[in-house]
Amino acid sequence: NQTISPDQSTVLTVSQHASARWHTASWNGSSLIRPSLLKSSYVLTNDDGSQGDIEIRLVNLNGKTVQAPFILKAGKSHKVILTNRNQQFKLQFKARSGQYIINLQ
Repeated sequence: NQTISPDQSTVLTVSQHASARWHTASWNGSSLIRPSLLKSSYVLTNDDGSQGDIEIRLVNLNGKTVQAPFILKAGKSHKVILTNRNQQFKLQFKARSGQYIINLQ
């Protein structure tokens, strides 16, 4: 599996029939995020051009939650603090049907 580094943006699309379950975000075809060993926190932003609020959580490669789910409102940011910078993770989301632009910095 290919990994991506932070400072990326992605457009997430949720269909009407899939809005109640968790989906895994992908950046340039990769779903894995490899944190920088120099950074212990990142900022997730839900672009103000997004459909609305989005629920987000981070899970490790075994599917265990490493960041409790939180609601990210359109146009707002949320700081994520990672306790294990050596661990890769996936960003999962739930939202109403529509498109969402998420930035990871």
